[in-house]
Amino acid sequence: MAKPTLGQMRPCSKCGVQKPWTVDYFRSYTYKGRCALRGKCRQCEGYKGEGSDRRMRRGPLTEEERASARSLYNRNFFEKDPERARAIWRASSKRNRATRSEYQKRYRAENADKVKDWNKAWREANKDRLQEYMREYEPKWRAANSEKRRAAVKRWRQKNPKRAHHSTQRYWARKHGAEGSHTFSQKQGLLRKQGHRCFYCGESLAEYHADHFIPLSKGGSDYIENIRMACPPCNLSKSDKMPWEWMPERFSAP
Repeated sequence: MAKPTLGQMRPCSKCGVQKPWTVDYFRSYTYKGRCALRGKCRQCEGYKGEGSDRRMRRGPLTEEERASARSLYNRNFFEKDPERARAIWRASSKRNRATRSEYQKRYRAENADKVKDWNKAWREANKDRLQEYMREYEPKWRAANSEKRRAAVKRWRQKNPKRAHHSTQRYWARKHGAEGSHTFSQKQGLLRKQGHRCFYCGESLAEYHADHFIPLSKGGSDYIENIRMACPPCNLSKSDKMPWEWMPERFSAP
């Protein structure tokens, strides 16, 4: 008789009843490092109780026993024929892609905090591995998905105009060779410190520009200490002038 495939129906060698060939109906055992299922079903097979000669019926597997048996079976199956195992898993993944995708979306929505914490913990534990992967993979992905990447950047900039402007400003600071840098949150903190008012004219800031007090072209740094939150007219009027050149009545040269 051909060996049954895991999950198919097969008869118990004692009672002859057809039952699924799984660890829920047949006990597992190992032989020479390989995992297999016994011929007798769980109802027919018994075991000797500890300290007793009485034959006791074996109940259903616990969750730990079931997980251990499945893990051992999968590991043995993969070691025996890795190519076949990969082919089966790829076919299963392709066949159940829609179902798996819906399940993953639902799980992430119901366990958002748990998934976020898990991802953060994984990144912290695999920093070197992640950096190595990104160094190898990112250039290839950028070359193969240039249009997709441009579209994604455009969507992000439209959705986050203030952060996009901050990113552009940092790019120009690096291009000028300016020393230091600052974060978007530091800029927001400075805005609150100024009471949402222009540093130069004192007007309320509905829109604001981050002005370099000492211009980058004159050797100013990009540290937050050299940033002043200003209204667009003041920033555009000041341009790349020194403060005492632009507003001599308020600022004096050092």
